[in-house]
Amino acid sequence: MNLGADFTVQPLIDVQDAGNNYLNGATGYVTISINNGASFYGTPVKTVAVSSGMASFTGIGLASGTPTGTYTLSYKWTDSQGKPTGSIPILTQTITVP
Repeated sequence: MNLGADFTVQPLIDVQDAGNNYLNGATGYVTISINNGASFYGTPVKTVAVSSGMASFTGIGLASGTPTGTYTLSYKWTDSQGKPTGSIPILTQTITVP
């Protein structure tokens, strides 16, 4: 992992309901954030629009100087007014900075 640069593979989120059913007609926004004081380079939180049930991120990477450790990326789906979508869970992903 190169700090201060884009991840080699950028996050691509398929919006699903609590039953793991793909919501191909979903709209709104997905926001990605990171825990434990780490930050993305550029801005600490990034939001992209959902189109046809998918959210495609670009330019996501950890800031230079991020300490060695394990971090959790969280993805949250909100409706077109920015309100949480109710019972839809937040997706998380663990990454490690060696």
